[in-house]
Amino acid sequence: KAAYGGGIIRPDGSPPRPPLADADTQAIAHAALRALTTFSGHERWRRRADRLAERIGADFGPEIMALEGDGTPVPGAGTQLGWLLWAGALRGASRDAVAKRLVQADLLTPYGLRTLSSAHPGFDPHAYHRGSVWPFDTWIAWGGLRAAGRAEEAEAARAGVLRALDSFPGAPECYAVTQAGELERIDVANRVQAWTVGARWALRERWDGRVPRG
Repeated sequence: KAAYGGGIIRPDGSPPRPPLADADTQAIAHAALRALTTFSGHERWRRRADRLAERIGADFGPEIMALEGDGTPVPGAGTQLGWLLWAGALRGASRDAVAKRLVQADLLTPYGLRTLSSAHPGFDPHAYHRGSVWPFDTWIAWGGLRAAGRAEEAEAARAGVLRALDSFPGAPECYAVTQAGELERIDVANRVQAWTVGARWALRERWDGRVPRG
């Protein structure tokens, strides 16, 4: 989907050097380790989750979306920050800084959260991972923002996605919100997407899917 604005890019538009450690994947790994702790009762998974959280806290921040193969940060902010919050992968001041960044106007639109900041040189509101709004990603970020104490902004994101989905037939994979705040269809996006259906249900039911901290 690179032709449709898929994937992570550097600010100059060039591709980062693989293998890429993106924030989303680190968040999922941390959530999985926490879930293993809860379901197995074995402390070794908790210790691994804690070690990973330490690395995430040291390597990622409000303006870093990934690390290149040699450890060079890839600058940028978007819904990947919400994954870090949702997974409980950040603590204290790091968590608060990421939550504060996520609710800035270049990310939080009237219809959900952008995959990439509108201030980024590579931003395109119609691009898959470079500016569009994914209902599923906003659902994840909604749960993360609530956990980080940003209830008011979380509610704005939740209500915005539901309002957008009520404006479209079906359950679109993603959609565009222009710089002017206008809601637009993305022609190449699936008109009905399973994870959008799930996100709509979860947002309506106010279920965030987070694993309780054990």
